[in-house]
Parts: sequence; structure tokens; C-alpha cells
Amino acid sequence: MSRTQDKKIVQTSLTRNEYKALIETLSRKQLSIHDGLHDAALRLIQEENTVDSGDPFFKIKAPVKGSGLGDLSVNHDSYLYSVNKKNKGVKKARRNS
Repeated sequence: MSRTQDKKIVQTSLTRNEYKALIETLSRKQLSIHDGLHDAALRLIQEENTVDSGDPFFKIKAPVKGSGLGDLSVNHDSYLYSVNKKNKGVKKARRNS
């Protein structure tokens, strides 16, 4: 299978102002539309798939003998992120002292 058969063509539409801003930006960077959009797509993919080291999950110390919480396996998000089950919103991250 050749490299071109592995690729997919992607299209989008922009307003006149968005297109103008895109062309001006790419011109300053001396990039073609193809290369600029390709770079933008790769950056978006990388940003969205990068682990957030600030996530409370990475800051909570695991207890040596267990949590003592019988529902931890089910309600872990509530404990990590203080999720309010009534409105399903995140109040604030819990801190382990």
C-alpha cells in the first residue's frame, strides 16, 4: 500500500474574515495552506492527547492499606474531583494533606 493510499482528505469552510486571517498568518510563517492546516491539525491532536500533570489524580497519594471507602471503585470521580452528583458539575479538586 502506498503512502497516498493511507491518507485522508479533509475539508472545511471558513468565513471571509477567517480565511483572510489564515492567509495572513500562513504568509508570515511562509507556509502553504496545505502545510499550515496540516501543522494545525497535528498540534490540536497533540494538545488534546497530552496528559495534564496538574490533574488531581496525579497529586493524591495512594493509601498503603486501602482507602477504607467501600464505594471507591464506583465513586472515584467524586472523591478525586468533588463531583456534585445532583448537578454533575465539578466543584473543586480535593487536596490530600
